[in-house]
Amino acid sequence: MLTSGAKINPEDLHPSLWRASQLARGHSRCVSTGHQALDNQLPGGGWPTGSMTDLLTQQPGICELRLLAPAVSQVANRQIAFLQPPHPPQTLALAAMGIPPESALWLRADRTADALWAAEQVLRSGSCGALLLHGDESAALGDAGYQSVEKRAENLGKSVTWHVAMKRSKRKALPKNKLGRMLEKLEHLKASVRAKVEHPFHVIKNLFRHRKTRYRGLAKNTAQLFTLFGFANLVLAGRRFTITETRSAS
Repeated sequence: MLTSGAKINPEDLHPSLWRASQLARGHSRCVSTGHQALDNQLPGGGWPTGSMTDLLTQQPGICELRLLAPAVSQVANRQIAFLQPPHPPQTLALAAMGIPPESALWLRADRTADALWAAEQVLRSGSCGALLLHGDESAALGDAGYQSVEKRAENLGKSVTWHVAMKRSKRKALPKNKLGRMLEKLEHLKASVRAKVEHPFHVIKNLFRHRKTRYRGLAKNTAQLFTLFGFANLVLAGRRFTITETRSAS
């Protein structure tokens, strides 16, 4: 059994765990982002090398390259692969950001599967200093609460196909014929895709019993949710931790 007063550090259980009062700790080599304020917030003090970093932007082509340029310029002695960029790379703009235009490798693919295959080949070859892969999602899924989402102001003009779940009352009223069975199967397929994203919420709400949002101390609430999502990912990955139990001499 654990001795009384024994303190367990989360990082002793797994290097990717930390307390909500701490910043994450980096365990890999990093490249400075070129922005001191951002370096102070990132584990390891910069972008991790040999890893994938996902930038979530409101829309593509809003100067995300300007954010990455200081780090990319540090490895521009090798080729920089631009895969599926929203706009063709401009040589003058690259030179102004410290990226030699001759190092730019512009790759285009007709299908998402082809783009992912190309990204895998670039990474396997090890010939490029960095790979910048732009997502070009053309489909989005939502539950029945997102009915008419395509008419919202923030979604007007976007080339996105929305696959929104049918309302429950309408789904129950589907005819018991071949067309009804096909529509029911389509609803099941849409739900199976959404489940991959919604499963972590199921773990947090039903396994961890976190069902009440606290409106006082929003910073604590945010930190708690980040921690719970981290543990939910570990649960879904099937990881198990074994704590070594010790007994002190009496």
